[in-house]
Amino acid sequence: MFQTFSNAALTKAPFPDLAGAGSQFWGYVIHPFDLPWFHVTLGFGADRRILFSAHVSDWTHVPTTASGDEMRLIDVRLVTPPGTNGSTDWKMESLMEVWQGDEPVSGYPAWIFIVESGRRYVQVERRS
Repeated sequence: MFQTFSNAALTKAPFPDLAGAGSQFWGYVIHPFDLPWFHVTLGFGADRRILFSAHVSDWTHVPTTASGDEMRLIDVRLVTPPGTNGSTDWKMESLMEVWQGDEPVSGYPAWIFIVESGRRYVQVERRS
């Protein structure tokens, strides 16, 4: 999840031809939690857009191939905080595989993310 503030909202779209109905442009957003997120590259014909996503379900339905100007998934990077990746800084790694299942002890839904290095990250969706 990303946090925005009203003073970061841009009153005029920097690229009016990209602004669709109901869209809002922001000068910045904040990621306030030490939780992984996704840097997703989407293609629309020859155009590309970047999606910052906190939830895997935001992009797993997007096909990797499409015709014409239809949306397609080009690339996904998993962005992990130091506590998750075992380093002293955030890391952005190419995501190669995504698996969904249930965590064996709790039974909660879980995602397994396999990055280019072969490292696996597990994210359990805890129910409230």
